This record gives sequence, structure tokens and C-alpha cells, in this order.
Amino acid sequence: MKLFTLIISLFSLPCLAQKGSVISEYISVYQQFAIAEQIRTGIPASITMAQAIHESGAGQGELALKSNNHFGIKCKNTWSGERVFHDDDSAGECFRAYISVAESFRDHSDFLVTGKRYGFLFKLSPTDYSGWAIGLKQAGYATNPKYPQILKRIIEENNLEILTETALQLHEKGNENIWLASSKTNTPAITNAPTRIIDSEDLSENNKVEKETVVSSQQVAASQQAIVKINKCKAVFVTAGTNLRKIAVQYNVDFNDLLRFNDLKLTEKLASNQVIFLQEKKKKGAGKFHIVQKGETSWLISQQEGIQLEKLLEYNHLGKNSKLKTGQSLNLKSKASR
Repeated sequence: MKLFTLIISLFSLPCLAQKGSVISEYISVYQQFAIAEQIRTGIPASITMAQAIHESGAGQGELALKSNNHFGIKCKNTWSGERVFHDDDSAGECFRAYISVAESFRDHSDFLVTGKRYGFLFKLSPTDYSGWAIGLKQAGYATNPKYPQILKRIIEENNLEILTETALQLHEKGNENIWLASSKTNTPAITNAPTRIIDSEDLSENNKVEKETVVSSQQVAASQQAIVKINKCKAVFVTAGTNLRKIAVQYNVDFNDLLRFNDLKLTEKLASNQVIFLQEKKKKGAGKFHIVQKGETSWLISQQEGIQLEKLLEYNHLGKNSKLKTGQSLNLKSKASR
């Protein structure tokens, strides 16, 4: 293996959540956020992922679906961003709403880092998930008296300690720039360190890495981009005005295929920061629904969710020029597959 490539040969697929389950799918899709946040802030990836699974119902909860809030964080007096109202301890409580799931993960970390009552947790080892679980309850993160037991059960049943160990290995090897999602655009914050994007499908029963997605230091230094996975499809984040022909050359993708993968025409230009797929998007989304946010179009949603625009329109009986309403629920799968 190349220098700095993450070695995860100690971990095997059978140790993860049962393949094909909702929780296993959730871990596969969002594990990189938890790992990146541990590297950035020191919060154990196992704890972050367990909280996300519990608070969001593995991404299937109403709050997660309609506002990308995967940690049940309420507005509080300091919150100036978008908000939604949801029945919790009381009716119609104010909860934070996010542009993306990545922003939710990042805000969760910042919430703990900046909250004085959580300061004592950062004196614990990242591997002490039991101490973190108990400490979160003591600090008042949740009102459920069984909250520590719930988190520990999720961690142990799904072997989430693997995520913590992975983050520690990345940090130790100096490979600290694994896709650190920005608060709004999901743009990878990369310097010149080579990066490996982890997917549970990369792990074999023989404890050997079968596939590698490695970006060389020269590539990253030149482009400031790293390959990520959205709905199990390889993609990169690019800024407004990026020359897509250069992207095609850089990642060895036929230019016409690149346009087709992203439902773009030759004459179109990127007006804002976007995700660009390097392979064909899936025919269905990872989740069941997408709640339309202000300003979103069908195309933007198809890019966010990694689903073919044609299929997204088909599942929702929409035309290419159909206008979407904020708060509208869009199907990401056909009725037969839901």
C-alpha cells in the first residue's frame, strides 16, 4: 500500500451492523462525517455515530428528513439559522434546521465543544465511549435516564469503536485531512495529504482491503479536491465556474459521460458550489424521502441525494420545469421499493 493509505485490515465486514439493515446503510453513508469530526474536535466517532443513529432513527425520523437535524439539537438562544417546529418534550418546540447532513454533524460537534457544561468530557480518552455516554447524560444532553445505556448498546451492537480507531490511526499517520466537511457546502478542507475514503464494502471477510480510493498528494495539492461518496457514488465538490473539462481530465472520465452523470448540458455553467459525480448516479436514493428546502430545484436535490434526475422526476410525477414548494416531500424511491 502507498504511504499514508489507511490500513484497516484488522476490521472485517461481519463485525459491522447486519449488511442491508437500515442502521448498516446509515453507517455506510455517514461514517466519514463522524470520523472527520473526531479528527477535527476529539469527539469519539463512535459516540457521534451512536447519537446520530438514536436521535435520527438512523436517518428515518421526521426531524432528520425534514430539516437534516440528525442530533435533535434545539434552537436555543444562540441559534440564528433556519429552524423548524416539532413536538418533543413539549408541543411545537423549536429545532435547528440545516442545509445538509454534513452541517448537522459539524454543528453537533461545535455544540459540544463550545458548551461549557460538556468541557469535562474532553479530558476523557476517545476510546472511553462508556465515560462519554454517561457524561453526556450528566451534562444534560438528553432527559432519558437510560440515555447512556442506549448509546452503549448501539456502539457495541454495531462495533462503532471501529470508527474511533480509524480516526486515531488517521491522526497518528498524519493523514488528518480526511474529508472535513465545511458548515454549508460540504466542500472538503484538504491540504496536501493523500486521502482514503472508507466504505464498508471495502472490507472483506479475509480482513484484507479489496479496493482503494486514494488521492495522491500531488493531485490534492493541485486541485484542493478529494473524492467522496454520496449514495455510494464517487463525486467531488467544485466551486462556481469550475471548468468541467479539467475535472474530466483530472479524474479520467469522458467529458460527455461527466455531463450525462450530472444531468448537465454542454452550454451550462456552474453558478454556485456543487457536487459533481464521477460515475452514474443511482436509480434510487439512500433514504425514502427528501424535504424540499428553500431555493432547491429538482436538479439540486438529485445532486444532493445521488439519484438520477429522470428517476426523481418519475417517482414524483414531475416535469423538468416543475416548481417545488418549500417543505414538499419528494420520493427518492419507487413505491415498490419503499
